Amino acid sequence: MIIGGHSHTFIDKPCVVNGIPIVQAGTDLISRFDLMIDTDNNCIDSFNWTTIPIHSETCPGTRCWKTSS
Repeated sequence: MIIGGHSHTFIDKPCVVNGIPIVQAGTDLISRFDLMIDTDNNCIDSFNWTTIPIHSETCPGTRCWKTSS
């Protein structure tokens, strides 16, 4: 598994290269990566990638939202 984050590029689903899932952390969102690990074979059995945008509807009660000028 590779999780990038430097470029903040949004990728809506993981790219899999040679059996290795690759994702980006993105920006203005929370990413959740659920992994099922095959401990007998020391590998990822399956995974689920979900992104949740960060804004006042998904994170109510936060006082520091970006406002447009």
